[in-house]
Amino acid sequence: MAKAHPDLIVGFKTAHYAGPGWEAVDGAVKAGGIAGLPVMIDFGTATVDRNIKTLFREKLRPGDVYTHCFSGLRREIVNGQLSPYMLEARERGIVMDVGHGAGSFFWNMTIPAIEQKFYPDTISTDMHFGSMNGAMKDLLNVMSKFLNLKVPFDDLIAMTTSRAAKTLRRPGLGTLDVGVEADIAVLAIEKGKFGFLDSKGVRFDGSQRISGELTLRKGAVVWDLNGRTGVRLP
Repeated sequence: MAKAHPDLIVGFKTAHYAGPGWEAVDGAVKAGGIAGLPVMIDFGTATVDRNIKTLFREKLRPGDVYTHCFSGLRREIVNGQLSPYMLEARERGIVMDVGHGAGSFFWNMTIPAIEQKFYPDTISTDMHFGSMNGAMKDLLNVMSKFLNLKVPFDDLIAMTTSRAAKTLRRPGLGTLDVGVEADIAVLAIEKGKFGFLDSKGVRFDGSQRISGELTLRKGAVVWDLNGRTGVRLP
């Protein structure tokens, strides 16, 4: 089915598998190999036998995606220090994705990682009812959290556009270039006092927030917050 619908199917994912073995990961990677597509792993909670050391060294391939990378459920950060297996995985070309969700983003995991200059490769929301009404809110809110941790704005744009498109092997997306779709977001950085929650409800106070001003899809305006494209009243 993936080969029959390359315009729709961008990869395979396994999530929430709690069995003792590696069947879910092995099956997803096998399917990815057959179809020539990447795999995303939502690994759940690590066990003695199912851990990130084995996952990164023996299971995933370069270009595969490790999501919820700051969840802390797999000992990505131990006693405030980044796991050496996370560094090994990055060197192998495994993509580190935020996957914020409702229960996969914690300040006590994220802050030490950023302080050690371990930035995510891509930022995703894991948007669903619980996350959009909880700490996650939306993509710009997640980006704002990293902006207040002093991740450069240009990097945040790449994490949510060009790098994400490269991960999905969609070179015609996520870039402003001749011949590609004109999907454009016009953003503003607001200054003030803002609060940002993690999945435990812990608040981080920030001084900046990214907001959306204008959205274009294939060159056509589809959302305009402040009427920038409107005609002024005489």
